[in-house]
Amino acid sequence: MSEPDQLTTAGLAYLATKTAAMEPVVLDRVVLAQIDGIDGTTPVDPAEGMPDAGQITWDGTPHGIGKDGDDKVYISVRLESDVGDFDFNRLCVVADDGTVVGISNLPLQCKRKDDQTIPQSGNTIIHSFLVRFTNVAGHMSVTVDAAAWQMDYLSDIQGLRTDLDAHTGDTSQHGNNHTHAEYLPTDHIDQGAQPDPHGQYLTEGRGDARYYTQAQVDAMVDGATLDVKFHYGSTPPDNWFEIDGTEFDRDQENAIWTEAQTRGLVVTESEWQAGENGKFSDGDGSTTFRLPDWRGRYPRGWDHGAGRVSDVASRAGGDTVGSTGEDALQQHRHLMKDTWVDSIYNGNDGNAPTVIEAGANNDLDGTRIGYESGSISPSLDARVSDETTVKDVFIMWCIHR
Repeated sequence: MSEPDQLTTAGLAYLATKTAAMEPVVLDRVVLAQIDGIDGTTPVDPAEGMPDAGQITWDGTPHGIGKDGDDKVYISVRLESDVGDFDFNRLCVVADDGTVVGISNLPLQCKRKDDQTIPQSGNTIIHSFLVRFTNVAGHMSVTVDAAAWQMDYLSDIQGLRTDLDAHTGDTSQHGNNHTHAEYLPTDHIDQGAQPDPHGQYLTEGRGDARYYTQAQVDAMVDGATLDVKFHYGSTPPDNWFEIDGTEFDRDQENAIWTEAQTRGLVVTESEWQAGENGKFSDGDGSTTFRLPDWRGRYPRGWDHGAGRVSDVASRAGGDTVGSTGEDALQQHRHLMKDTWVDSIYNGNDGNAPTVIEAGANNDLDGTRIGYESGSISPSLDARVSDETTVKDVFIMWCIHR
C-alpha cells in the first residue's frame, strides 16, 4: 500500500519548478471529494488530478499550515459542527495555479452539522496532508510549528492496535503467557523470523524511539495538553482538571505549566488576583502555578483586532486569549409617552414651597423639566437579578493536563 499522503506527478513538477526558480510555493486550497470505489487502502495514482465537479463536496482554504522541521509541512482542514452535510473519501491539496499537488485517499468520512429541527448533532472532522519536500517550509515561508491537532496519529494508533492484537493472542508466541505491558511498538515489526523475538520488546530501562509507552498512546486518544472541554459531571475525567484556579507544583504538573508558558498564557499572581484570572498565574513565582478560574463564565470568541468588542481595552488582559470581561448593560435610553407635569413643588429647608408652572421647560435645582415623545409597552413581569444573564445550565469547564 502506498503512503496515505501522495504527491502527484504534476505536484512534484510544480514544487521542483518553483524551488529552482526561487519562487514562493503557495498551497492555499483544499478540495474534498467523494469518489466511488476507493477507501483508505486504495493506492493513489500519481497521475491523477482534480476530481470531477460532480464529485467535489467541499472546496476551501486550509485552516492551519505548520511545519515539522524544514522538509515537512502539514496542510490542515478543521470542519466544525456548523459545516455539512456531505461525505468524502479523498483530500486534494491544490496550489495557487490550480495544480493538484497532493492526494490522500481516506475511509469514507460522513460530515454532519448541527440541526436541531431533525434533531441531529453535528461532528467535527480534522484532516491534514503532509507535504514532504526538501526545504518546503522555507519555500512556503512557514515559520510556525505544526500544532498537535494537525498531526495525524490515526495510522500510528491503528498500527499499535493491530500489532498488539497479533502479539497477545493465545496462538502467538507473544501471547497471553508472554505479555509486554511497558512498551508498544511504533511500527509494524514482523518478529516471526527473529531468533529471539522477545529481544525486540524493551524493558522499562531500555527506551527506544520505535516504542510508545501506554501513557503516550492514551494521550493520543484522550487529548492534548491545554485542550479545553465541557464535562457533564461534578468530578473531572482522568487526566483533566476543573478550571477552578487550583494551585499546583510546577515539577509535579510540568507538562501543563510548560505549555502554558509556551503559549504566553501566564500572568503574575498579583495580576491574576486583580482580575486577569482567565489565564494561568505564576503562583508563588518559583515553585507553583495556578490554573485559570473560569467558573461561572461564558466563553467568547477572541476579538483579535476585529473591532467587534467595543470595550476590549477595559477587559482584564485586553485583546488577548484568556482575558476576562465583566457583565454590563449597553448604554441606552427609554422614551416616555407624551405628557406634561401639572406642577412641581420645590421646598428648601423649611421655606415655603415654590410652584413651578406646567407646560414649560424650567430648570429646577439643575434638573430640566420637559418631555420627549415616544411610546411605552404594556406592563410586563420583569425578571430581575444581580447580574445580566441568559438562560443557562451549569457544566464543568475542564482542561487537559
